[in-house]
Amino acid sequence: MTISSGHTTHSDLPVARSGPTPISSRVAHELRLVVLALLLGLGIVAAATPAIAAAAPANCETLPSRAQSFASQAQGLGAQIDAHNGRAGSVDRTNAGAVGAYNSEADQLNAQRNNLLGQRQALLAEIDQCNSDQTLPEVPQTGGGQPSAPPAQSRPAPPAAPAPPAAPARPAPPAQAQPAPPARQAPPAQAQPAPPARPAPPARPQPAPRQATPPAQARPDAQRTAVEQRNAPMPQKLNDPDYRAKYYNKQGANGVISRKSATARDENGALVPSIREDLNNPGTFVETRSVPTVNAQWAAPARTVTATPQEQGAMARPTADRNQAVSDVARLQKQRDAEMANGGSISPQTRDALRDAYLRQTRSGEALGEAAGRQAVSRDFPASDYDVRELTDPDDRGGAGDLDQVYIVRSKATGAERVLVQEVKGPSASLGYRGGKDGHFYQQGTQEYLKLIIQRMFTTDHSLAGTLTRALGSGTLDYRIVQPKLAKNDGSWAGYVTRDFDIR
Repeated sequence: MTISSGHTTHSDLPVARSGPTPISSRVAHELRLVVLALLLGLGIVAAATPAIAAAAPANCETLPSRAQSFASQAQGLGAQIDAHNGRAGSVDRTNAGAVGAYNSEADQLNAQRNNLLGQRQALLAEIDQCNSDQTLPEVPQTGGGQPSAPPAQSRPAPPAAPAPPAAPARPAPPAQAQPAPPARQAPPAQAQPAPPARPAPPARPQPAPRQATPPAQARPDAQRTAVEQRNAPMPQKLNDPDYRAKYYNKQGANGVISRKSATARDENGALVPSIREDLNNPGTFVETRSVPTVNAQWAAPARTVTATPQEQGAMARPTADRNQAVSDVARLQKQRDAEMANGGSISPQTRDALRDAYLRQTRSGEALGEAAGRQAVSRDFPASDYDVRELTDPDDRGGAGDLDQVYIVRSKATGAERVLVQEVKGPSASLGYRGGKDGHFYQQGTQEYLKLIIQRMFTTDHSLAGTLTRALGSGTLDYRIVQPKLAKNDGSWAGYVTRDFDIR
């Protein structure tokens, strides 16, 4: 018998010619067997070690928050990849530094993507261990592959940089009216010695190309922002006040900034993205989510209900609190902009104050939405005609992933019962989204969103989840949004607006 992996075989042991086996030979034989057993034992232990490590229990309590963090990272990476690939056409391929910076950024994005792929596999394993319905988005790709870089032939271009004729030749390639840019056609990689001699003669007798130069190429540096002059990464551009002033409108109270043009490209050829301010880190601006979405459909036009004098009086204090928060946000945004002007940075005091103002604006708006929802139920289902029972806790606002208000409404005349689900929003709030297992994000008000919430509820409130499931299956569930309406002149309570979702 032969033992592999280089161990001594039985036939290799010393054998005496005659007589008993010498003691030294027996000892050597026994030592070899002991060593062999030890080696095999170590191999078994080493092989078992990964299996033991893999069996570490998952932390099911923190799984949702870590999955949410992963989704945010994936969305952020997708935006960076889109911005990176959007700049490919604008990279100066005769500039070794620009090409190198672009390719270095591609390498960094590939490394981030590989890291997220590893995170996703680990989280999927934990989801299985925890028997969770948590979903994870796919790690973003562009065109089904990795972030792209300019063609490799652009790297040998540095020799052309010191040649004076190269400067007038740069704007020529995009121009349709330049049929003869010898500097571009002549210097393939193998002909590098020629560029210094070739561009000079034709560059002087060509006055026409200047008329055909595109505006983006002809702009002097004075008309470009500092971040455009150095073709900075998109996150740096978004946090440059001059860049935002050039491509975006004034910021709204909810932190969102609309673009002056949804199809605009900046001086480097990158598509100008939609952005918002990070409310948890005031003074920092990020791209908004860009993923497949399914939006809510409406069953009927919106219905506006005017407040009674009694309702206006009851809501005077809450609306005043909200108006004060909105005023503080506007004042602190101006203070932030003044501090960040000319390359400055937001002070810690302003950042903390603005974060607090955003939080107060959100919470006071939510309180107004809750009040509007209860007024709508009281108006639409008066106690004289209906028995109404709320299934959600009025003292617990819940949070993302919870239904705001759920009621059972029974007609006293017929005894028929229906379940009413209300999404109640602050005056300037919009409908949110939730990710599905198919990679799409479903807006509040869609049947898919409602099913995702009910599925999650089975782990927190089994009874309510069962009630909602039966009502949805029998067609006895109504789903609508209720939002407060404030007077434009002084922000006082003016009533509410309600609209039914179509979830058929």
